[in-house]
Formats: sequence, structure tokens, C-alpha cells
Amino acid sequence: MLIDDKNNFKSDNDTVLVKINKEIFSSDGCINYEKIIDKFSEFELISVNNLSSKNYIQLMLKRLDYAYCEDISSGLNLFSIEPKDVKDYCKITKTNCLCLSECWMPYAWSVIRNRENFDIKNLTVIHIDDHSDLMSPLISYNGAWHTDLLTQKTVQISNPESIKAAIKSGAITIGSMLTPIISSVEKVSVLHLKQNIIKKKEFEMRFRSVPDITFYKKTHRFSIDYLPIYTNLKSNNIYVKTSEIVDLFKFIDKNSKILLHIDMDYFNNRFNGSTSWEHERQFLHNPNIDVQKKVMSMLCKKLGDLNKTHHIDYIFIGVSPSFYPVEFWNVGLHHLFEKLINYGIDVSDISKFIK
Repeated sequence: MLIDDKNNFKSDNDTVLVKINKEIFSSDGCINYEKIIDKFSEFELISVNNLSSKNYIQLMLKRLDYAYCEDISSGLNLFSIEPKDVKDYCKITKTNCLCLSECWMPYAWSVIRNRENFDIKNLTVIHIDDHSDLMSPLISYNGAWHTDLLTQKTVQISNPESIKAAIKSGAITIGSMLTPIISSVEKVSVLHLKQNIIKKKEFEMRFRSVPDITFYKKTHRFSIDYLPIYTNLKSNNIYVKTSEIVDLFKFIDKNSKILLHIDMDYFNNRFNGSTSWEHERQFLHNPNIDVQKKVMSMLCKKLGDLNKTHHIDYIFIGVSPSFYPVEFWNVGLHHLFEKLINYGIDVSDISKFIK
């Protein structure tokens, strides 16, 4: 696989070659490998090579397999899949989605929108997750999504295949998966339920494009400014974070469509995507399955009550290997699906995908 100074990218299956600005990844005249690894955390760094242009270096990156914190082979039978299928597993129905790696959720959103041929103007996202997932994808942005910065291919939320390609390349990751969804509508409320929030936080979100000189071709990336909400300010886009789900309900616009997103790492985030998780035990959210089931039951009851007055239109559920431990997949997912259905939230179409 070869690349010349005129090209930004070339790929072969899950391996990519990409040119980056040498200056911003150097310290004291030397390449800072930690900066590179941090910037491209979804990839394994294979090699770093100098180019004829002294201002740039060439990286060989390999998209990481997803299950790197534990052996998840015992959980694959639940989904009737092989290890090679883990990182691309995504089941989409008319309005719902079940996936392993949550990077596939923008693809599900694009498929559902494209299939139904609808244009949503106002969206509420009930985001039940241990992370915000609102990082910036490696996609150029100037008021609209344009180009995958790894492949130079066009990306549009209205084109599912282009979203799939951006996920495959690594431009859209688990940490940025919510960003393409919320930026695809005129008005959005992200209502984030997270464990261990001491005080509810409310922000106005302002979307803008910011310069990025990471790559060979200078571009702009998507950015969110979070501004405190004051009582006399009616914000178009809001972000609220709390540990009490009832705190979120008052922010739901009755005229909006509702997307319910549940990441299983909300119930247990033992690994937090880190291979060094055993050295970070004091930060772990690691309840046993009995505690998880109680939380699921309480949560589903409150969501069922909400669904009676504000219909939940779309339901996306992510398992999150390397975050949610495989030992809980079977009991945890079955209990969650059972309680959602019991309280009037129909996920029977995606629950059928697990044994």
C-alpha cells in the first residue's frame, strides 16, 4: 500500500494511511507519540513515517477490534454471531435499533429517516448513558457535514451508505456517534441521564465550525459551545445532565419527536473502554446484576409513565462491549427488554434478535 504527498488517504480493509501536520504532534522537535495515540484513539498505530514534505508525517492506522478489555466470546451466542461480526453488528427495524458498538447509531438514524422519507425539525434525545458521546467526528463541517477527513469521501446524514462508510473508516466513533444525529435537525434537546451527577446542569448548545489543521488539507470541524441557561433565555438547542430522570421530563417539547437511547454502560461501566481498568477501580461504576435489575425496573416504569403523555418514537439500544461486562449481557438485556415491554414501550421487534 503506497501513498504520495498529494494524497491524504489510502485504505486497505481496516488499515488506513493518513497524512497529518507534524508540528502539532511534536514536542521539542520530536514526534510525540502519545499525542498521536490520543488523537486517533479508535485506531492501533502501526507505523509513523516521514514524507518528502517536512511539514507532514504519514501514519499507518488499523481500526481496532472492539472487544479489547475482556474476552466476550461467551456473549456472542446471545446474538448468534462470530467474533468477526462484533464491531459491525447493528439490527435496524422500522423505528428501533439494537447494536453492539454504538458508532452504528447514526447509520440507523439515517436508514430510518431515509426509509420513511421524513424531515424532522424538532427532536428530543433522552440519552441514558455514562458518556455524552458528543465529540466531533473526523468529518469536515461548515454548516453541514461534507467530507470524511480520512477518506475524502462525501458524508451526508441523508445518505445511509455515506454514514456507513464514515463509520467503517473510523471518522465516526462511539465517542462522536450522537453528534451527527443532533446536528441533523433544526431544534434539539439532549436530555442526558448519567450516574453520579451531584447537581443538575443545564446548557444552551451552540453549533459552529472551527478550523482544524490536523490533516494535510486544512479544514473545519464541528464544535459545540455549552453556555449556561438563564431563566429568561429560551434556547433553541439545549443539553441537560442529571442523575434523576424526572428532572429531564420538564424539558421535553410536546411538539418534538422523541428518540430514547439507552447505553448498557449506564447500568455498569466497569471497563470504561480502558485496558488499564483494574488500576482505576476507584472510578468504576460496577454494581452487581441484582442492583442493575432494580435500576432497570425503576427506569422503565418512569419511561413508561412518560410514554403515556409523550409518545417515544424511536428506541436505540447499545450494548457497548469493553464498557458493559459480558457476564451481564444475557440477564441484563432480557430484563431491560422485558420491563420496557411491560411498561408499554414496544421493543419486541429488536428483542427478538437475542436468544
